[in-house]
Amino acid sequence: MKESRKTPELLARIQRMWAAKWKMKSISENVGVPASTIQQWLRPERAVEYRKRKWAKESIELRNARRAANPGSYGGKKSENVETQLTAERLRKQIPLDVRTPAQQLMGEPIPGRRALDKLDAKRAQRLGVRR
Repeated sequence: MKESRKTPELLARIQRMWAAKWKMKSISENVGVPASTIQQWLRPERAVEYRKRKWAKESIELRNARRAANPGSYGGKKSENVETQLTAERLRKQIPLDVRTPAQQLMGEPIPGRRALDKLDAKRAQRLGVRR
């Protein structure tokens, strides 16, 4: 369909066809304007209602899709959220406190105790039975 603007001549032509009992699809093909646009031009009061209904329907469908994708955040099983929070809390406790200076953070130095060499030293000490 070609793009067209609503002109008085075009609107009069569409109204004549509509009055002559042409089908919307036939008018659309003859004039080159989408049928939904013609409906909005012929009945502007219904266009507002249509947009409201369409928006409401889409928003309900979108909300239902979100609920289906993520049930825990929309009043789903609260136990899942609690378990996730407890797991996250437990894992956060394993990360040592970041005592690096801003310069060390900027340069990407690892947190003391989390460096690869620290882990290697701990494994060696464990193998040798040495306590730190």
